[in-house]
Amino acid sequence: MQATETIQAPPGVASSAVDGRGRIAIGDFLLVAVQLLLVLVLLRQFQIEGKAFVELAAFTFAGFVVHAFLPLAWRMPFFALLSVASIAFVLGFENAAWIVAIGAVLVGICHLPIAVRWRTVLLLTAAGVLVAQRSALLPIPGRRRSGRSSARCSCSGSSSTSTTFGTTRRQ
Repeated sequence: MQATETIQAPPGVASSAVDGRGRIAIGDFLLVAVQLLLVLVLLRQFQIEGKAFVELAAFTFAGFVVHAFLPLAWRMPFFALLSVASIAFVLGFENAAWIVAIGAVLVGICHLPIAVRWRTVLLLTAAGVLVAQRSALLPIPGRRRSGRSSARCSCSGSSSTSTTFGTTRRQ
């Protein structure tokens, strides 16, 4: 008996919309693409969000078009690359590098082969350092001395997205 691997359609999606190799039917792709294009037009015309958000939405929608036609094996790496590129697109290369590095350190701590309690202690310590840097109690490496907070500081030490997007370089 030969084993075959099939891909199930997500809940709420007709099984005919996705074939066994993960390709989307052209009609279903066009339906989603037109809807995303209409959202982009509405964002731009009615100025629902700032310029940076509209540019990021256009970047994301273009990524969707490319992602839809990639082979299954390339989709996850493309999505990861698109995510990192979108951070750099909005916040600039230096800030994106800091955010990705901080995220990599936090994920690395989570995967350490030590007891859960010690990983928890390390994560809480890292969070404490980020909070102290955000509140200017500790210096941030590479940060110029000025009265204004950088976007990197806002993103790495704060859980508030309004703070994050309130200090972007593209406004």
